[in-house]
Amino acid sequence: MTDWLVVGAGVAGSVVSARLAAAGAIVTVVDAGPATVTGDDLFAALAVTDRVRSTPLVRRVEGGPLVPYTSGVGPGGGSAVNGSIMSMSGPFRHRHSIPFEVVERVVRSTVNGHRVDTWAAYHGPSSLAMDRLVLSTPVESLLVDSRRCVGVRTESGEELFADRVVVCAGAIMTPTLLLRSAIGGPAVGVGLQDHPAVALVHGVRSSLGSTGPSISTLERVGPIQIMHLRRLGPAGDDSSVSGLGATVVMLMRPESRGSVRLDHEGYPAVSFGIGSVDADIERLSGGVSEILGEGLAGDIVDAPRGDTVEDWVRERLATAVPVVTHAASGCAMGSVVDRFGRPDGVENLYVVDASIFPAVPSVNPMLPTVQLSETMVDRWLAAGFV
Repeated sequence: MTDWLVVGAGVAGSVVSARLAAAGAIVTVVDAGPATVTGDDLFAALAVTDRVRSTPLVRRVEGGPLVPYTSGVGPGGGSAVNGSIMSMSGPFRHRHSIPFEVVERVVRSTVNGHRVDTWAAYHGPSSLAMDRLVLSTPVESLLVDSRRCVGVRTESGEELFADRVVVCAGAIMTPTLLLRSAIGGPAVGVGLQDHPAVALVHGVRSSLGSTGPSISTLERVGPIQIMHLRRLGPAGDDSSVSGLGATVVMLMRPESRGSVRLDHEGYPAVSFGIGSVDADIERLSGGVSEILGEGLAGDIVDAPRGDTVEDWVRERLATAVPVVTHAASGCAMGSVVDRFGRPDGVENLYVVDASIFPAVPSVNPMLPTVQLSETMVDRWLAAGFV
């Protein structure tokens, strides 16, 4: 019976570990986060600090300042702290086990309004459904012996061994682990992408802001996705205002690319290169201008005024904490890994997560990552790897 070690219990790791276990493999999952329960609401979930990682600091634009980049850790990863949005279109049409329902015309990974993250969907309601789930244990590097991956080394120095290793650590930490371990060649970390997004912040009156999901509507207009957030937090002493709302404008088909590299101490140095292609800024600014033309729901708190839209967009992309974090690519299939997720030159090692997309999906990436993971395990089973 084959012994598999899965690095990461997030979206991809949840699917891969469950499918491998169902096929009869002995599976151990190691993840940097704990199994703390998160809430159904986006902002309540993000407030569970031990389930959110805001490191490493990243540069969104070339030459810009370092800003936090939020990602989920622990069972379910980002699906445990995101807005539970599912995009039913995308690069895959593979079967999956994620439940969904439509709430106010938004497809969500919920049941009766309650969040179902990928770990719960694939392993059952208990976050500790697997006996071999090693939590709060960041992995530092991969162990290679005679061109074979034999396990991992954790940040505490412990070594965990297995017959096969699957890296599902996400689009920033997966290339980081490969780079630290000198695996994958010069293309590792190249081509990093994200969905550039800005938030037009405005007041929300009490009649609009007190109930319902934080994400109230979602619409798509060509390459632009528009998301309306019902509330961001208190707005002051005005009793007619329940909080702050935002209209988030996202470019879903960006051309700009960045990279993940290592600094002199071996930590990830991340630059997304957003806006390095002028057309991206032009498209995003056009979406913002259309929203401004339609008018915002309440008093403007943070939005461009007059003819400064493009300058405002560039400044917010550079300096603001990212509104959405949909990092992808950096270990692209075809340049870093093959169709089975195997990096060249190292046996018994596989990579499965959003890092192997050749480009960031043009929809919210959670479900495409689930379907990618299902596809990869099916390929392993067909090839007799399990």
